[in-house]
Amino acid sequence: MKHIKRKFTHQVVLSEEVMTKVNSTPSDKSLSISKALGDDSIASEFDAWIITDKNYCAKGFRYKSGGSNLLVPEPEPVLVYFNIAQTNYSLIETHGNRQKLLELLKEFKDATKIMHSLYAFMGYSSSFAIFSFMAIECLANRVIPDNYLIRNELKLKTEEFNIDQIQQFEFLKKIKDILPEVTGKKFWKDHPVDYQRIIDLKDFRNEIVHTKKQVKDETYYRKLFIKALDLDYAACLESVKNFINYYQKDLVEECKCGADF
Repeated sequence: MKHIKRKFTHQVVLSEEVMTKVNSTPSDKSLSISKALGDDSIASEFDAWIITDKNYCAKGFRYKSGGSNLLVPEPEPVLVYFNIAQTNYSLIETHGNRQKLLELLKEFKDATKIMHSLYAFMGYSSSFAIFSFMAIECLANRVIPDNYLIRNELKLKTEEFNIDQIQQFEFLKKIKDILPEVTGKKFWKDHPVDYQRIIDLKDFRNEIVHTKKQVKDETYYRKLFIKALDLDYAACLESVKNFINYYQKDLVEECKCGADF
């Protein structure tokens, strides 16, 4: 996969009609864009519409740095995390770090080189797993509507969960119960192979984030390192892309610039 198109959140292309309206009120372009786009929010010190280039427009926020008041177009976090995972995939496979490590282990002539190679490889592998899963979780939370509530009526009490609380729910509950309810779509049913890869990736990520020693094994962390060496990184990255695009069509797109990453 070539590197992806980088996007801002709420990114849109303004029509010439909208641009004419915006340019007619230069004193507050952000508020003018909000009105032209029918945006419910009010441009304030917390948010703004920002024209980037070629009539592209993105939602952003104001940020004070020293004596400067800056406008920051908000980058799309799903793609930020996916891009980091993709970069680490490139370091593992495209630039051959896994293969170089395996070759060093076959020869086993220089323990220092092997140590450095292992450290680098595990850094790339860990980053790949963590940021791949962050992209998935970010997208899952994005899909849930802002005003969505879960109400459980129990015998002696009634529980109610708002969007802030729901986003803290366990990942599997969100994709098995909540996302099908709010979208009418079941990823695990439509893409069973991708779904299983994502579950495996989730387990790998959990082992990294919550690393525990295995006391009845040859070494404490043998299984973790073997999983890192055996993981099909290309297939996992493709499954992550498929999950994201399943719920938000074409969010992950290959860039057509022709440059490799």
